[in-house]
Parts: sequence; C-alpha cells; structure tokens
Amino acid sequence: MNGLNVNTSIYPAAKFTFSLTLYEANGLMFRFLGERQYSSLYKIVREEDLERMRTAVDRCRELSPGEEIDECIQLQNQQGEYEKYFVILRKYEGEDFVYLELRNISGNEKETEGLKRRLAVFEDYLTLNGKAYFLYSPEDDRFHLFWMDYSQMVDICNQPLQEWRRKTVEKKYVSDRDVSVFESFCDTLARANSEQSFIFSGKILSYGDSTDGYKIRMIPRDYKGKKLVLGIWAVINIKTHEEADDYLEGTFVDSLTKTLNKKSITEYALKNVKPGNQTAVAIVDLDYFKNVNDTYGHLFGDEVIKAASDVMKSVVGGSGMVGRIGGDEFLIILKDYGDEPGLRSYLRSIKANINMLFPERVGENRLSCSIGAAQCGVDSNDFNELFRIADKALYIAKQKGRNRFVIYDVQKHGKFHMTDESGDMTEIRDSFFSEKDLGQINKYLADMILDGRGCLPKLLEQVVHTVMADRIVIFWGEDRKLIGKYPQDFIWESDEQDVFEDEDYLSLFKDDLMICTNTNFMEYSQRRVYSVLKKQGVLSCMQFLLRDGEGNICGMAILEACRNRISFPKLAIQLFGNMCRIVNAVLINELR
Repeated sequence: MNGLNVNTSIYPAAKFTFSLTLYEANGLMFRFLGERQYSSLYKIVREEDLERMRTAVDRCRELSPGEEIDECIQLQNQQGEYEKYFVILRKYEGEDFVYLELRNISGNEKETEGLKRRLAVFEDYLTLNGKAYFLYSPEDDRFHLFWMDYSQMVDICNQPLQEWRRKTVEKKYVSDRDVSVFESFCDTLARANSEQSFIFSGKILSYGDSTDGYKIRMIPRDYKGKKLVLGIWAVINIKTHEEADDYLEGTFVDSLTKTLNKKSITEYALKNVKPGNQTAVAIVDLDYFKNVNDTYGHLFGDEVIKAASDVMKSVVGGSGMVGRIGGDEFLIILKDYGDEPGLRSYLRSIKANINMLFPERVGENRLSCSIGAAQCGVDSNDFNELFRIADKALYIAKQKGRNRFVIYDVQKHGKFHMTDESGDMTEIRDSFFSEKDLGQINKYLADMILDGRGCLPKLLEQVVHTVMADRIVIFWGEDRKLIGKYPQDFIWESDEQDVFEDEDYLSLFKDDLMICTNTNFMEYSQRRVYSVLKKQGVLSCMQFLLRDGEGNICGMAILEACRNRISFPKLAIQLFGNMCRIVNAVLINELR
C-alpha cells in the first residue's frame, strides 16, 4: 500500500479509482463531497481545468513509489462556488488506485492579499530614497543596521554597538578624516537621549568595496516602557548632500525584479548556510522562457520575470530571501521551514502560483517553472556544494518533464561526485555525477562488450542524461550510416555528416577527440562545419573519431548541448571518450 492511509492525513484525502470514483475517504473528504461522493470527482472540476486534471491523473499511473504530482485546480464547493485547491496525487503500489489529497488555498490567498495591502503602506515608507535603517537597544547594547526593500530585509550589522564600533574603525570602513564624527555618532547613540544627525563618509554599506557619503538621523523612542533608537541611514553625495535615490539597486538589488542581486544573495547564503542552521537552497528556472520572449516579445518577457519574482517573494516572506542570479533563474534561501513537508509546501506554492500568471495572455501555453532544492545539514553544510546539488536536482526536474520541483534525496538520486575545485557558483555548473548514473553506464558498457550493440540505445540515453547534454549521434561504416542516436525522434540530415571529414577540420582533433564549448568560435575558421552545427542548433559539443581495424576513420560520435553552452568537466570528457572507445571496439569486432 506504499504506506498511504487516508485516515492519517490532516487534509481531505481519499482513495479513488483512476476515473476518480470514490473508494475510501477520511471524514474531511466526506464532509467536502457531501452528496457528491457518489459521482466522479471530475463532475466538480471547473471546465477550464478538466484537461489538466485528466492529464495529472494519467501521469500518476507512471509514478514510482514515493513520487507525487500536484496541480492547482478549481473545485466547486457545496455552495456552488469555485475555490482553488492544491490537488496532490500519489499512486498505490501494485493497485489501480490513486491517493488524492486536497488543500484549499483560496482562504490563504485572501488572507495574504490583506496582509500585502497593509504591508505595502509600510514598504512605501521604508523604501523612500533607497535608505538603510538601524535600530539600537540601549538595554542590551544591540545595534541592528539593515536595509529593507520590497519585502526583503538584509542585515549589514546585528551585534553589540561597541563591538561593531571597534571593528568598523579597525577595518578602516570610515574615512580617516571622519573618524571623530563616527565616534561622536556612536557615543550619542549609546546615550539614546537626543534626536541628532551626522554626516561622514565611509565603506560601511558596501562592505569595504567603495566609499560613500552618509547622512544619519537618529530618533529616540519609548516603546511600551522599552527605550529604543530608530535611525535612517541615507547615502548622499558628500559635496552636495543630495541623497542617492537608486543606491540600493546599484549595490544590493536587481533593478528589474527588486530581488537581491547575485552578489547579495550569495553573501546572504554564505551567512546562513552553516552547521546547525535549518536552511534550504532552491534554484528556480522558468521553463522555456526563450519561447516566451520569441512569442510575446521581450517587454512581456520582463513582465513575466518580474511577476514570477513577486510570487517567490510573496511565498517566501520572512522565511528567507530571493535573489536573481541569471536571466530567468533565481536562487532562494529558506530558513526555519519546519521539515521536508514544510519545504515542499513552499516550493509547491511557488510552482502553482507561477502556473496561474497571465492566463488571459498565454492561454494554453501556461507559464511554469522547475525547481531543484537541497538542505543544509542533510545534504551538506557547505553553500557551494549545496548550490551544485540543488542545480543537479533542478536538472532532474527538467529531465522529468519540467513544471515540478525536486528535493534532492540521496536514496533516490545517489551520491554526487564533485569534479572541480572551484568555490564559485558562477563557474562550471553540473560538474558532479551520481553514483547511480555512473554505475548504469558501466553496466551498459559491460553488456555491450558481452552482447554487442543491442543495448546501444539505452547506453546513449544514459550518457546524455549523466553528462547533462541534449542528444548524441553515432555514424559508422563506409557510407557513414547513422547507427545510434538519442533522442529517437531527432532527425539528422543524411547528406550532412560528410562535412566532418574535411582534413582541415580533422586537424583539430587530439587523440581522436575534439571539444568545442562554444560553436560560434567556428564561424570563421570552419564555416561549413559551423553552418551544419548551427542548423542543428548545437551550442557546445564533443566529437570522437571512430576507426576501422586498419586505423582508418570509419565514423564519428557526436555529443551535443543545444539549450545551454556547457564547459564539459573532466569526468564528462572521460566518460564520453571511454564510451566511444568501447563502442568502437565492439563495432570493429562485428566487422570480423
């Protein structure tokens, strides 16, 4: 039964046939259905959502134990009104039944909208002129300097005032000529008894990167018997004393989405991903975003990116931060999310709400996203490694068909082997491999040696999946016949493979291998080869020359990346080269 029990759920849950006829349910589901329990659940699905519901149920048949599908569907309540529900589906192992759970989100949406309206007033006040803020508590000498923008608050300092004062002077974060003004500011703040302003210059907000002018105003307040000092910390032109309106966007914030920029979200992650902290790293990628730009234009594409970022910020709220790290790629750092079901709830909400964006504009071409996540303390305590693991989980989500989230699970996905020493997430991506994937390749290679090329299709599919490329083709024989490819529906024009036999081009190969991380480099030096690769949409590739028993070139294997350019890590190059050598040996043996 896979451990599925409708009576243990705190939500309406039931066991249905695949036609969504009720078989067994808990009390909450019975109360929700009422007299409607005797007809198919499809009867109360909004007509516009019927096809998506049927597709989700059909997909459920193919699920493995432990996997689930979720959809945001509108269902009719007993008052005849449609409300939004997360519909979560799992398959019973060995049975033709589906486990279905409902989570009403209409009430949450109304409550969230009310909170957002009230919060907007507060945000409008806080974000005027791009200021930073501080709060000082004389009671415990706690000084909290932060900036806040668009629902996100980032700490610049949160420590005892005297400790911060000492470190700021030691690091020379205040201009030498203004140290006395800074010391006077700290002394006045510690007394907490007067409203004053100070002007000095330093590198405090930029973490030592650049010198800015600061205008600081402190305002003592008594809050229910507790004395506090509130403060506004503005960036100014030190000569004119004019405030810099866009300072936050230049230093911390992405200008389009108003999320953290790449530098800031990385710094935030490094501070929060550490042993003992419950923190999750999630990478969100909008599915087929290039098609959005190509179909609807870049202005609408910007609208989509901004709306998607607003969804993420709204869902994450005070539980973490959102940052934009690429064109349509975001990094989310979640804190104190409870447990894995809690993390799933956050990710599911992001996915479902992005699905609901711009329905009047995109119609059936629903917007969607893929998400990969990893957990501090579970998968690693190092941010850079967690980022890579989350990136691998994102890849798995895409391989499974996109529009889903995958939380890395060592039992399902295997351990990852890191293959570069870089500590910078901006360098080689996808440079780690699952033991499960590596073992599967070795198995298929052994099968080929023993049984011949019968398992070649499975081997090629596994190599493409492991190396995270898009397709592979193998040509062999005097007529350069196409003997293997993945995916199977890919069509390579039969009259084009001879282009790779040009002597000038073959001189680029070393030990029968040629690696090209950017095919644009061939545009002028290898025009004909470049035109063929461009026609096939190839951005990066590895090619290997196959030879007959006499050592003459007799074919070629080509591994291609078409969606993103790849800097192939060493292990990927070794995998491809070893596969080609074994395949070549098997093909030569078949000629004898």
